[in-house]
Amino acid sequence: MIQRIAIDMSAPVELNLILRAGCGGVLEVTITAGGVPVNITGASARYEAALSTPIVKTVGAGIDLTDPINGVLEIRFDDTDTGMQNVDQQREHELHVQPVGQPVLCVFEGQCKLEQAVFVGV
Repeated sequence: MIQRIAIDMSAPVELNLILRAGCGGVLEVTITAGGVPVNITGASARYEAALSTPIVKTVGAGIDLTDPINGVLEIRFDDTDTGMQNVDQQREHELHVQPVGQPVLCVFEGQCKLEQAVFVGV
């Protein structure tokens, strides 16, 4: 499943996310500033969820710059990221992106909650 969000960097963004244990998915993020896409070609990016076993993603390892000139990236969550975690935990998570030659952008921060899945591996 792909969830799509658009984030404008002109204001701080709090994003609360619910992950299902043992389930994967993709979060597609479009980054803009004042409605104009932020060019993230060649950017570095890091996503971290501070769960009991942290989930860490970087470019080439769970983060893909899918349409960088238009500010689009994808964070891929594998079923193994959440499969062996303790459910019912809620911790901080955040995404930082640093476009080439630019300061680091905190794209979002908030809470990541891990819940039990009704069906796993279907």
